[in-house]
Amino acid sequence: MRIHAGLKNSLPSKLLIAVIILVVFVIDFNNVKYFRARLMSQSDVQQYYTYLPAVFIYHDLAITYSEWNTEEYHVCIWGLLTPIGKRAVMTTMGMSMLYSPTFFISHLVAKLSDYEANGYSKPYFFGLQFNYIIYLLIGLIFLRKILKKYFDELTTTLTMVAVFFGTNLFNYASYDAPFSHAYEFSLLTVFLYCTIKWHEKPVLWSSLMLGLLGGLITLIRPTNIVVLVILFLWNVVSWADIKERVRLFICKWYWTGTIALFFFIIWIPQFLYWKFISGQYLYYSYDASSHFDFFSPHIIKGLFSYRKGWLLYTPIMIFSLLGIIVLYKKHKTWFIPICSYTILNIYIVLSWYCWWYGGSYGLRAFIDSYSILALPLAAFTAWALKKKPFIKYSYLTVFIFLIVFSIFQTAQYRNGAIFYDHMTKKSYWETFGKLRPTADFYKYLDVPPK
Repeated sequence: MRIHAGLKNSLPSKLLIAVIILVVFVIDFNNVKYFRARLMSQSDVQQYYTYLPAVFIYHDLAITYSEWNTEEYHVCIWGLLTPIGKRAVMTTMGMSMLYSPTFFISHLVAKLSDYEANGYSKPYFFGLQFNYIIYLLIGLIFLRKILKKYFDELTTTLTMVAVFFGTNLFNYASYDAPFSHAYEFSLLTVFLYCTIKWHEKPVLWSSLMLGLLGGLITLIRPTNIVVLVILFLWNVVSWADIKERVRLFICKWYWTGTIALFFFIIWIPQFLYWKFISGQYLYYSYDASSHFDFFSPHIIKGLFSYRKGWLLYTPIMIFSLLGIIVLYKKHKTWFIPICSYTILNIYIVLSWYCWWYGGSYGLRAFIDSYSILALPLAAFTAWALKKKPFIKYSYLTVFIFLIVFSIFQTAQYRNGAIFYDHMTKKSYWETFGKLRPTADFYKYLDVPPK
């Protein structure tokens, strides 16, 4: 299944990683140059981040400190009142764990400088904005490892270009780096790598890593528990294999138990927090209006609508979905796990009542899955590159166009020519090909239902 490539041909994908990191660093520097502190008050990031100052600066898990001095802290931290009268942070604490390295550095810098060590001054924003770069580097290194294991250098490089620059990952790994989705992309990449290694030979290190990563992935976004489908079904091609897989997990109970144990360990702080804040070890911290519509998922809208359709704003992923068909013919051991994961992920993501996921560029909830979807994308690319010149060069032409188109749409979004959640057919075509909004653009927008 592998197409071997010599060491001398490994340079392009390595250079690509360096270019991506440089691009992200420059964009991040530009962001902090103008001190975009509003990121720390945006709903999702505010919630993810709150655990850190609450625990390590104010020693106030009930987050009452924001109620009496909102001007100093730049934000009124809101949360749902629990049955015992305390306010709970809406989101789980996984992102705070990932933010913590630069948070502690920022706190030290603030204490040693003239900035206020209050968790919300400029050093903390610097740390929050730059924090993702190391996680991105790790994610890209492991994505390259996975792709190089099965594909040649050209396919690997093209796939990595497509996954980063051809999708909304570019926006959420740079301009909006503090959000969770790009972090989840990197975590799922390493999880996929450890899954591959575990099924080659289950050992302690891969079992431990799968447990820690699986726990952290779900602690950040609980719906991403669907990634366990990949672990369970990897290399499965038939019903007989499923029976054998069940037997494997039972017979290797010590490794399965290790995965489950470390998965649970990651969640212990969250259970203790919920107990303190609500009196319950399991607590739903969203309000009653936030729910899943499992019996009426918004599949068509989520994939194709002008408001936020995934395949409209990230069209290169059409090749990834087509690549699942190629998996059935060329990489059968990937077909069932990736197809099952993709179907379940689309169903769960688009069953959320707010299927457009608030203000964002494109349907951001799918970014988490791009490391897994990179495999069918690479399979389709490798298949196209082996075809006759007309098909090969036609594919490359469309491929390059879609990457340029995605970068252009990202620029449109940054300039307001793509609105964060009010888009309609008329507004989309009004600014199609235009870098900035026209005078008529705003009258075609439509406020989403509440």
